[in-house]
Amino acid sequence: NNRFWLVALVFLTSKALVYFIMHLYGCETIWSNCFAHWDSGLYISIAQEGRTLFDCNYPNNPQWCGNAGWSPLYPLLMRVIQELTQTKIEVAGGIVAAFFYFLFLYYMAMLMELEKVNSNSLATLYACAFFPGFIYLHAVFPLSLCLFLLAAFIYYLKRKEFLLCGFLAMLLTWSYASGQFILIAIFLYLLGILIYEKKIAWKIGLKLILPSILGLMILYFYDFWVTGHWNAMYLVQQKYNHGIYNTFNMIIDRFGILWSNIDNHTGIIQLQIFFVLILVFWFVATTIRALYNNKMYKPELCFYLGIIMAFWIDRKSTRLNS
Repeated sequence: NNRFWLVALVFLTSKALVYFIMHLYGCETIWSNCFAHWDSGLYISIAQEGRTLFDCNYPNNPQWCGNAGWSPLYPLLMRVIQELTQTKIEVAGGIVAAFFYFLFLYYMAMLMELEKVNSNSLATLYACAFFPGFIYLHAVFPLSLCLFLLAAFIYYLKRKEFLLCGFLAMLLTWSYASGQFILIAIFLYLLGILIYEKKIAWKIGLKLILPSILGLMILYFYDFWVTGHWNAMYLVQQKYNHGIYNTFNMIIDRFGILWSNIDNHTGIIQLQIFFVLILVFWFVATTIRALYNNKMYKPELCFYLGIIMAFWIDRKSTRLNS
């Protein structure tokens, strides 16, 4: 159908552009290690060795090391593809990321009811393909998987297929550490039903929340089984100062980092953060305006505000401040 060709066009052209740019910077093949830097190595390690946790042996500073701080679903899919294709693990990771990138674009096209290949549809879908930080969609990294799961969740939430949404939320908790915050958005959705429809949607709540809780329990049990600690993910993340922070309290510090590193990699990261911050303010203002204008189902708008709250729950990484 026309939507498939629209998505295929955006998918192929965006991939071609990324590979062309990477080739200019020395990548000889599309499956080279250029797409497997930084945290990619941790996901590769999980796919090859399983989840690990051990004492870092830092003098006078006890901390936990290992790859258990990163979620297992993407590495599991990498391992499955590697076994099926007998290819390099980096290639398997690229295949998985590309597959879910296509599905993410397809669900975004369905959400925005883009059906024809025209200038408006292309511009809208290219905006989804080239957001700040989009390069992670093409790397050996679970971002495309997470965005697909979130887009599919919203798509089926609009159709009130709550049990399917609960299953997608469960997978989201396995795909990325921040995926656990889907529970905040679900809570606000149920709160919206309570406020605007004057009823307690306990059946809807059970369908949405129980699978997510079950998913977390399975993850905790598995980590306890293989590492001896149910909270292995959080133990490792403590080393990077990941936690809950108010973004407003960090804006001045981030601006100082940007100003002193404007010509290097750290400055580029901070510049991206400020650009995203502007988009977040715009989205929140638009959502609140829609709440007052009765343009959309209000509990659904509460869910969107819950998703944006993930921006406030900032995983402060020491690597960005070094």
